Amino acid sequence: MSELKKVPASFYQSANGKEPVRDWLLALDVESRRIVGRDIATAESEDAEIGPESCAATGEGDHEMSKKGREGSSFEDFLKDEGVLEETNAIALKRVLAWQLEQAMKTKQISKRAMAAAMNTSRSQLDRILDPDNDRIRLDTLTAAAHVLGLNLRIELVQ
Repeated sequence: MSELKKVPASFYQSANGKEPVRDWLLALDVESRRIVGRDIATAESEDAEIGPESCAATGEGDHEMSKKGREGSSFEDFLKDEGVLEETNAIALKRVLAWQLEQAMKTKQISKRAMAAAMNTSRSQLDRILDPDNDRIRLDTLTAAAHVLGLNLRIELVQ
């Protein structure tokens, strides 16, 4: 697995300086903002799989995730202002880790039953590890999963 790389999201800014998507997010209730924030933070990872289900509907049956247009304030600054940056990043990281584990299992053709047995754990525990929204996973459990797949778990502090 390659190093996780982040593609920062920014809000679209119209010619008059307004940021309509940011305004829309601010109009949502707190829980809805968290849900949208987690999805966008996940999409910022180059290792995340991006498809129509991850992008905004344009209303014409199409979906859009674009770097075109004027670039406004950063999405990360928005999350900081909302006080949910750390929580959102934790969920996004867990989603990417779950996706990477599932991809490695597919590549190595390891079933969930075989994976759980190799980890000396239950199938329900493996399902919690692979649950993209469960960020309450112990490091030793993630390390065991990586080991079974012939991978290493690397955690580092960065500025």
